[in-house]
Amino acid sequence: MKGLYPFQPKGFLGDYDQATTVTEFWGKWNPIVRNVQFGLLRFLVRWIGSRWAVIPALFFTFGLTGFGHDLITLALTLGRRGLGFFGTIFFLLNAIVIVVERKVKKRLLRLSVWKRRTIMIVLLNLSWIIASFLATLIGYK
Repeated sequence: MKGLYPFQPKGFLGDYDQATTVTEFWGKWNPIVRNVQFGLLRFLVRWIGSRWAVIPALFFTFGLTGFGHDLITLALTLGRRGLGFFGTIFFLLNAIVIVVERKVKKRLLRLSVWKRRTIMIVLLNLSWIIASFLATLIGYK
């Protein structure tokens, strides 16, 4: 992707095409949102504790991002379609996928690096397909 454009926007898009997990993809896709999420995470750690702070931070960040995408879609369609919450549902499903991925990854640490990487790539692809399909079913009337 680097040679495709004459310039590479700094600080916005990372090397997302090199990601092997959903978590890594979203972290590289938009590092600015990742930094906001880490700020929220640090705030929540003080209130909730480090063990449970990740889940509300993920759902808040992805839910807010999805709602922002829905508002942009509403503005671009000039309100003809109404607010369908497709983006919100899709992003919240991705947050669920990340939580599941983190749990699976903890259990895979006993495997070799090659097997772990292969399983995570398969999980990445399947989770994206399932999340996209479910968002399409739920989001459109």
